[in-house]
Amino acid sequence: MNGILKKITALTVSAVLVTCGALSAPAAVLAAQTDGISVSSSTADYVVVDGARYSKDMKTLISVAPETSGTFTIASTVTEIEKTAFSGCSVLKEIFIPQGVTKLGGAYYGTNIFSDCTSLVKFTVDENNTAYSSESGVIYNKNKTEAIHAPTAFSGSLNLPSSVRIIDSYAFFGCKKLKDIVIPDGAHTICKSAFYGCNYLQTAVIPDSVKNFEDNLFYNCNKYMLIIYSNPGSAAEKYAKDNSITWRDASIPFDADVTFSSKEYTQGMTVRFSITAKGGTGNYSYNIHYKKPGDDKLYIPNAASTFAAETTGEYKLVFWAKCNTTYLEREIPIIVKPAAGLTNKSTISSKGIGLGQSINLHAEGTGGKGEHYYAIMYKKSGTDKWTQLTNKYSMKSDALTGRRL
Repeated sequence: MNGILKKITALTVSAVLVTCGALSAPAAVLAAQTDGISVSSSTADYVVVDGARYSKDMKTLISVAPETSGTFTIASTVTEIEKTAFSGCSVLKEIFIPQGVTKLGGAYYGTNIFSDCTSLVKFTVDENNTAYSSESGVIYNKNKTEAIHAPTAFSGSLNLPSSVRIIDSYAFFGCKKLKDIVIPDGAHTICKSAFYGCNYLQTAVIPDSVKNFEDNLFYNCNKYMLIIYSNPGSAAEKYAKDNSITWRDASIPFDADVTFSSKEYTQGMTVRFSITAKGGTGNYSYNIHYKKPGDDKLYIPNAASTFAAETTGEYKLVFWAKCNTTYLEREIPIIVKPAAGLTNKSTISSKGIGLGQSINLHAEGTGGKGEHYYAIMYKKSGTDKWTQLTNKYSMKSDALTGRRL
């Protein structure tokens, strides 16, 4: 057949050919070579348009060809999408839902109708649709009180709209790239398996208003990674602890601060610092720069969180800290003074000790340009050989005298 008929652009199916389920081998080969199939209304009850199968009246979307890629626009006449319509559509990126759709197929066999769409990043619902709406690529009901379906390849963090009250079953099924979810105050129910298979979900912020937690909400999530943030005494705290999920207090406000290696710096020294954060409802991230005296240009510290105080004057450490959607920005002045002459202020606890006693040595220097480095050495009486102490700054007397710094 392939040698005779290379391509069919239209095919009318007569009453002789009636298929149910998979096409027979010859018919499958034939269908693969067509651009479109128009089915006689008197002999079949479905039509195929742009690789998608619809009911005869074009009101129900039955199935979409698995190889469909890019953006798929559902026919404007459709009012219902069957639960298996998108089975195997692993390369589909976006789906446009027209204004007439009022019924989406529900969950089946522990999944949802879009669970096979592993590359899907966005839903767009026609703004004139009376049953559904979309925001940030997620499907909601018209009033956005229910979160219904998130695209499987949704990536990053999501703050649900403040109007959301219910998260539907399997709403975030298989969203392996979802990292953070913030549920708004006023929400009251998270339905069965809402976050099933969200392997890399790190934080879930749940308000006091959520009282109803159905089964298997975080089934097949990484419980060693997931943290639930809520207020003490909330139903969410109890849920987390009952299900061996890490819980943290969401009532502690986010704050971050910088600790410096020294209270004062002189020219030539290295400024060392570290940032500590506490509170908030998520992971922390930082962005750090510094300004030189009389220069508004932002410079990047090295990987060890240091920079050299090359000149005197006022340096400024500028840092931004983020936790979820909360940002902090601070500019901290650092005064660098001229370097004084180097002074050795090292001390010894005693100038004379008896046999078996210990002597304490203290090395200290002030002034000078740059970092201070110390070496503590001693020599036995009657010899000119010096021995350096490394990590030990006290030693026992063994009838030797004349130990020196």
